[in-house]
Amino acid sequence: MKKLSYVLIILVAGFFASSVKSQDLQLFDAVGNNVSGTDIYLWGDTANGNIIQFTLKVKNVSAATLNVKSKKIETSLIPGTIVKMCFAGQCYLSTVFTSTNTASILAAAYDTTFIGEYSPKGHLGESIVTFVFFNTANKSDTAFVIAHFDGTPAAIAESNIPKTKVSNPYPNPASNYTSFDYTFVQGTTSAKFVLNDILGSKVKQENIDNLSGTLVINTGDIEDGIYFYSFYENDRLVLTKKMIVKH
Repeated sequence: MKKLSYVLIILVAGFFASSVKSQDLQLFDAVGNNVSGTDIYLWGDTANGNIIQFTLKVKNVSAATLNVKSKKIETSLIPGTIVKMCFAGQCYLSTVFTSTNTASILAAAYDTTFIGEYSPKGHLGESIVTFVFFNTANKSDTAFVIAHFDGTPAAIAESNIPKTKVSNPYPNPASNYTSFDYTFVQGTTSAKFVLNDILGSKVKQENIDNLSGTLVINTGDIEDGIYFYSFYENDRLVLTKKMIVKH
């Protein structure tokens, strides 16, 4: 039997609900906190056979029954680690990214079947996975969480090596443009910015030529909604966060 690792979750409050049109789905953690649109942080032992696991309750806040599927986006997965999910009565292999089963959730009711599972397989470090839940009749009607799975044992102190720094986007929500101030570490030979929509499709990509400066992204040509932006350094992901476009 697998040993279940101790899990600690820290919630980072999101503000997307007031910035874009109301969604019909909300996500709640095991103790009843609304975690829709937030980052959650989970830690656990890296030993083979151990897992880091969490659950979510999916609430239908509309006045009608909704059919809902789950989807995982492996934003930054450490090679050799595994992410799985269970939803609507089915547990899936790590090679499955969208649930085949559909949860039929009554108005104002919850589905409590979702489990996210990360197996570090002995590998240290952080993997980032976005879990999205969407109304099959309207795929823009979504809710999501960004899960940060950290396989670094608590006894190992974080190194004080220099790190890339990227500001939050401003303005956010963005209308016609948004900007980022950034500083990459010495020795960076390539850097890029990537913007994906909530279902993981790439919307924009910009190569970055300087080690420091301000990156301005045109958002006037993309639709209102929630997006995930990522910065890469030497083909290594250094961060992924969410931003909002609202014209």
